[in-house]
Amino acid sequence: MRVLFIIYLFLPLSFLSQQKPVFSNFLETSVYLNPSIASPLKSNFFINHKIQWSGFIGAPRVFLAGFQKPIFFNSTNSTFSNIGTLFLSEKAGVFNSTTLSVNYSYSFLCNDRLRCSFGTSLNLQQISVDVTTFNPHQSNDPLINKSRTALINPDFSLGLLFSNKNNFFGLSATNVLENNWKNLVDSQLSKTESSITLLLGRKFHISNFVFSPTLLLNRYSKNNTLLLLAIDLEYNNLLTLGLSLKNDDAIQSRLKVNLSSKIMITYGYEFYYSSNEINPINSHEFLLTFRSSIVEKLKRSTIISYF
Repeated sequence: MRVLFIIYLFLPLSFLSQQKPVFSNFLETSVYLNPSIASPLKSNFFINHKIQWSGFIGAPRVFLAGFQKPIFFNSTNSTFSNIGTLFLSEKAGVFNSTTLSVNYSYSFLCNDRLRCSFGTSLNLQQISVDVTTFNPHQSNDPLINKSRTALINPDFSLGLLFSNKNNFFGLSATNVLENNWKNLVDSQLSKTESSITLLLGRKFHISNFVFSPTLLLNRYSKNNTLLLLAIDLEYNNLLTLGLSLKNDDAIQSRLKVNLSSKIMITYGYEFYYSSNEINPINSHEFLLTFRSSIVEKLKRSTIISYF
C-alpha cells in the first residue's frame, strides 16, 4: 500500500516540477510560452482544457484561460503595446497549482520587413496539497508537512520575438526564480524549474491553402529537452488540420474549425506509441477562442506581424 502511495504522490509531483505544460494547441496559446507574442490587429480571449494521461487515476488536468488586447498603436511608426492576463490551473494527484499572470509587451519595426517585440510576465503561483485524499493509515508520513498545505510564490518570465508576415522566431525564459517548496513536500523534486523555450515557424501560401511548419524546443533542466515538430494545413481560413511529433514518443493531432471570423474551436488528441509506456495514457484537449474584429484605422496601416 505504501508503494502505491509513493507512486501516486511522486508521478504528479514530477509533472508539476519539471516543466510548464505544453499544449497541442501551443500556437493559439503561444503567449503562455512567450509573453512577447501578441497581435496588433485583434483582441484575443481563449479557454483551453487538457485531460492528460486519460484513464490513469490521479491523471493531470490542466485549464488555461487568457486574454490579450493591443493598446497604444501608433499608425505612424507601427509601434504598439499589448496587455493581457493568464489563469492556469493544474491538478495532478493530490497536488494543485494555480497561477495568475499579468503580461505586457512592446513591439516596433526593425525595418520595413521585420518586427521586434519584447515581453514580460509577472506571475503569482499557489501550490497546495489536498491532505483529505491521504490514506489515514499513513497519517505520519514524513514526506508531507501537514501543518502547511499551501504555498504562494511570485515569479516572472521574459520573451523576445522577431517576426514578419510569413516567419517568426521567439525565445523566452520562464519560471526564472525557480521557487522551492520543500517546506510543503520534502523531496528533491519540490522545485519549479526554469525553462528556455525556442519557438519558430513559417507560412507557405498555396492557392487557398496555408502550409505552416513549426518547431518548438523547450529545455527545462540540464538533461531534459522537449522537441516538437508541428505541421498545419489551413484551408481558406475555415478548417485547419495539424500533426505534431514529440521526442517523448508521442504524436499530437489537431482539428480547428472557424465557426466565424470571431469564434474558433479546436480539438487536440495526443497518444504515445512507445511500448514502454503504460496504457492507456492518451490525452484530450479542447480550445475555444474568441477574437475581435480588426479596427478600421489599422487596416489602413502597414502591419508586419505573423500573429
